[in-house]
Amino acid sequence: MLGWMAPMMGKLEALYNLPAGLLRSVALTESGGNQFAVSGAGAQGLFQFMPGTARDMGLRGNDVFDPIKSAEAAARYLSMLLQKNGGDLNKTLAS
Repeated sequence: MLGWMAPMMGKLEALYNLPAGLLRSVALTESGGNQFAVSGAGAQGLFQFMPGTARDMGLRGNDVFDPIKSAEAAARYLSMLLQKNGGDLNKTLAS
């Protein structure tokens, strides 16, 4: 699935000034690329959003399992975290 999403993820990374390949890397790390992943802690979807964060990023209901909607939300969220962390990618990923 991440293969067919690559062009869209690249556009999101450019739009939100994220490093190329970041969204794919996060999706692989967080869920192994499984859009239906659910962790024992309650994180859900491709990017493993916790319910509160998912709501904050505009994801409603089962949107967290929609790879396109969750990728858009993840791009916005990572961009926001990158700004809060002064552009430090390591701190962004840790937060």
